[in-house]
Amino acid sequence: MAYNGGNIGGVVFSPLWAAAISAVGFPAAAAAIGFIMAVTMWLLADLVFSRTPQQMRLIQDGDGPGGSAVAVTSSAVKPLPGLLLWRDLKFLTISAGMALGLFAQIGLAVHLYSLLVPALGASRAGLAMGLVTFMAIIGRTLIGWVMPAGIDRRLMACASYGVQMAGCAVLVAAAGTSIPLLLLGVVLFGLGFGNGTWLPPLIAQVEFVGDDVPRVVALIVAISQGTYAFAPGVFGMIREFAPPAAGLASGAAPNLFVKIVIRGLDPRIHQFSQMHFCRWVAGSSPATTRPSASGSACRRDSRRSRAGSCGRASRPRHISPAAGTAGTWSPPDPHAGPA
Repeated sequence: MAYNGGNIGGVVFSPLWAAAISAVGFPAAAAAIGFIMAVTMWLLADLVFSRTPQQMRLIQDGDGPGGSAVAVTSSAVKPLPGLLLWRDLKFLTISAGMALGLFAQIGLAVHLYSLLVPALGASRAGLAMGLVTFMAIIGRTLIGWVMPAGIDRRLMACASYGVQMAGCAVLVAAAGTSIPLLLLGVVLFGLGFGNGTWLPPLIAQVEFVGDDVPRVVALIVAISQGTYAFAPGVFGMIREFAPPAAGLASGAAPNLFVKIVIRGLDPRIHQFSQMHFCRWVAGSSPATTRPSASGSACRRDSRRSRAGSCGRASRPRHISPAAGTAGTWSPPDPHAGPA
């Protein structure tokens, strides 16, 4: 429930920021919201944070009045003092899973608003971002209600990430234009958004002894924060320096990250020692440009005339639509004579 407080802030402030900036501009909106937040935190620190649970007549989570704490730690775990923890496979996998999962979540969440604006507009995109955090509350609460005490909590985390992967696939299918698919992707992405922060500590409660749990939780949180701190910048550089990909809308959500993989496989970007493509026409695609018969044929043709087709491989040739080809190009015959 404590984690839900942060998500409530997202539900309220995402549309609030968009509306405030539109109404009074960013400087005035930042000053007003900052002042309200400072006063709110002062009151909370004085009235709530300064008091212990015993002073507020609260009991530990999950324990009834006068009851003993419920043990959830596996009987097979052993203490891992010192550097032994860094050699433990369970610790390494939970650290990597939490760090990489939050890296992807934060990287996409930071840029999601600007990716939704072209299709939804600024106001509705702000509401959609609030929907992400609202669905995070629902997803976290639902798992808390239905998760059995003895279930493998790693499987629950995998299921949560699986829902988010489905949401990203829907965002890709939306192509930045289909509003229903964009909203469905936001809902699915939001359902698992809050689970990457609270499920790993619950996993640590089961897989490590009680004395090691505080150290494990502190380390995995620190590792994940140090990792996803770079996510907004990395995703921003992908958006900034990615070559333009034809057919992708400017707001095509994760499509802008998919195109990096596509461009990375483009043979025109890499220099191969033995290239089987005699010539590339500027602007053509490897998927639609046919290679010559063989590399040896290109070399034979190059020996016959330096002005041959392969001899001009490094200089793209402009094809005029007036030449009767309607802007298309066909690969040269490697056995033809020099032009």
